Amino acid sequence: MLLDSLLGLAVITICGFLLLPIYIGMQRYEEKQQVELHAMQVSYSAIHFVKEKQIYTGQQQIDGRHYEWTYDDRSICVYYIFDGQEVERCISKTNQATH
Repeated sequence: MLLDSLLGLAVITICGFLLLPIYIGMQRYEEKQQVELHAMQVSYSAIHFVKEKQIYTGQQQIDGRHYEWTYDDRSICVYYIFDGQEVERCISKTNQATH
């Protein structure tokens, strides 16, 4: 009985250690997707500022993350920090997103 319990505990522990990296990777992927969605929302808001108010730079905070945006005659770019690295996402007038 004790041996069965220990064997069951060992199997559960091994499965937990094998699944933990997959779980963490899925969380990071989901977080990255959410941050990129927010960057697109900032781009969309920036279009309003450019068209309606002739404002060509700005910043916005969503879920505690700081996003900055700029517009030049060719594209709107959004800048933010993810995983300690600065990320730039640009959308050009020809509707082509760049990284």
